[in-house]
Amino acid sequence: MKPWLAQNKTHFVELLKQQSLPHAMILSGVNGAGKKELATWLSNTLLCQSLNTENINNIQNFQELPCKQCKSCNLYHQHTHPDHINIELTTASIGVDQIRKVSRFFEKTAQLATNQVVVIESAESMTESAANALLKTLEEPTNNSFIILLVNDEQRLLPTIISRCRHIQLKPPTGNDLLSYLDKDNDESANQDPFLNLSHLSELNDEHINQQYINFTECFIRFLIEKNQRMQLSSAIQQNENSINWLERTTINLMRAEAKWLRSIKVDGFSDDKLLAYLQQNKEKLWQVYLLIKRYNKQRLTLVQLNNEYSLEKLLVDMWVIMNAVED
Repeated sequence: MKPWLAQNKTHFVELLKQQSLPHAMILSGVNGAGKKELATWLSNTLLCQSLNTENINNIQNFQELPCKQCKSCNLYHQHTHPDHINIELTTASIGVDQIRKVSRFFEKTAQLATNQVVVIESAESMTESAANALLKTLEEPTNNSFIILLVNDEQRLLPTIISRCRHIQLKPPTGNDLLSYLDKDNDESANQDPFLNLSHLSELNDEHINQQYINFTECFIRFLIEKNQRMQLSSAIQQNENSINWLERTTINLMRAEAKWLRSIKVDGFSDDKLLAYLQQNKEKLWQVYLLIKRYNKQRLTLVQLNNEYSLEKLLVDMWVIMNAVED
């Protein structure tokens, strides 16, 4: 179990005691934050046959739930529970037919448990028609039905979906707090970046793409420092669909390097000391650049009619202006 989820589980137990658990929830967080683990625990708990008003009031600790012994628990762990559906991303997106399956599921009454539970993984990958179909279900919830959406980036969901769900953001600890959880005898955990949850991007698990990211990082840093690489950076962004996220990640890493949380960022022609001195001199400018990128990312994900080419060019110009501004 990821230890930082204990607080979330305890909170859910309190909501169950008060009979105020939301009908729809969004669990957001980076890969490894524990979204799937928390959704699995909550789904199993909601379907557990020992969960009733009398029993729940006697629960002292979330570890008492679910019971793991009743018929419902056994069926859940065998992935054959009739009152539970798990929607997974098996292609490029989650389609409308998968979401219509959810609607039909809730039209029926629970067969074994009191509750019905649907978990939608990678919910931000729903097509527009799928998202609209889900919105209908959220607007007209049936009794004892629960929908749990798992997302890495909730900003990619329709605002109308977000408004109808309780949002729970999972934030693993960073730095020494995270390292204290890791098993130092386990090579895999001992090698983890203690600040991974600040800037993790799953596509970088691919060695080829990771090399592209390294090249992109150097191009972006040269744009910031040398201030004459705008066309090169614009071309690099257009060549890779991940590049906008990489802008944000690289800026975060530069701020980490300035704070000495990251040992070094290698750029040909710049020693570690030279790069660190530059970052320290331009710390405030770097923060302004980061805010620009965050704002652009939000617009890109939420504005349907955004002129991407114009907005990207404006972002690069605005970043160039900030980095070239003369200090008073």
